[in-house]
Parts: sequence; C-alpha cells; structure tokens
Amino acid sequence: SDLWHWFHENDDPAKPWVRAGLVAQDVAGPASMIQSDYDHHGTDNNFEVVVPVGNGAGGADLRHYFHDNSDLGSEWVPAQVVARDVAGPGCLVQSDQGDADHGNFEVVVPHRNAAGGLDLWHYFHDNADAASPWVRAQLVHADVAGPGCLVVSDFTHDGKDNNFELVVPIAKGNGYELRHVFHDNSNLAGPWQRGRMVTDSCSGW
Repeated sequence: SDLWHWFHENDDPAKPWVRAGLVAQDVAGPASMIQSDYDHHGTDNNFEVVVPVGNGAGGADLRHYFHDNSDLGSEWVPAQVVARDVAGPGCLVQSDQGDADHGNFEVVVPHRNAAGGLDLWHYFHDNADAASPWVRAQLVHADVAGPGCLVVSDFTHDGKDNNFELVVPIAKGNGYELRHVFHDNSNLAGPWQRGRMVTDSCSGW
C-alpha cells in the first residue's frame, strides 16, 4: 500500500478534500501524524509521520517521515528508522522532554515477545541533535492486545515535566479491557504505571 497526504481548505466547508503528496510506499499499517514545532521561516511548521514500512521475514520497520511546510510543493522526506521488527502501528507525540529548542519526539509501538504475544515499548528521539538515532527506552506494558494511543498531559510532579498518558487494549478472558497507563516524567528512570481500567468491554482497536 501507499500512504498519501490529503488536505481540506477550511475557508470553504463545501470544498472537497484534495490529495496532495505521497508520504511513503510499501506501508504495512496505519500512520500517526503530528505537526511539530520545526519550522523554516518562523511559520508553517513541519508535518511528522511514523508508519510501519515493509513486511518481509524480519517484520516491518517503523519509519519517520517529515514534510517541510515552507514549500508545499516539496516531497515528503524519509528520515530515520524508529524501530525494527515492529508488530503494529506506532503513536507519535512531541514532548517537553530534552534540552533542545525542540522537545523530543516520543513513540509507543508494539513488538512481538518470545511467547508470541505483544509488548508495548517506548522510543524517543533527542531533537537536540537531528542526526542522533532513536532510542528504545522502557517497556510500557507487557502482553497487550494492540497498539497504544499516547498524549502528553498537564499532570506534573515537579512543575515542568508533564506526564505521558496512554490507553492500550489488554486481553481479558475472551475479550479486551482498555487500560490507562502513565509515566511520571519527573523521574525518567521510574517505570510506567498502570492506572485505572477505562472499560472492560473494549471490542477492538
């Protein structure tokens, strides 16, 4: 499959959606897209996407792509591989972590574990150095049933490092429960913590 970018000009709600540029080819699942704080002329911040690409014997790679919105006619640019051999789509945010002018990129993505199940892992990119590799950080939750949805909340324990919050489906009997998991970013070495169950009747993701 090919991943395409579409847009809608909201000056006229009656206008149709328009197919713009090709983001990536040979994708193996859905993408996660944000608008980051990277810009080239003080406006028109970049679009950023992570999407699983390829699906050979080694599995798919989660790859980062970006678009320089100072030139709308430019092509999407393939950046670095976030993670190898992923087992589902990733979820991308830009956080307030890091010492750079641009906060880190953060991703959660499932990997197949030794027992054949799925574990959800956290990766980050230190945007102080665009050439630095993505880093696999901590296990978010073992034995999940699908990908997670990640945000940066306004919960903080030290006045500056806002928590990561996510929801992820967990197998329960013959069905699934949707579980809240969070990370207290005032202690980066601390583990991810299970919050409350959102619902015990989650039917998919």
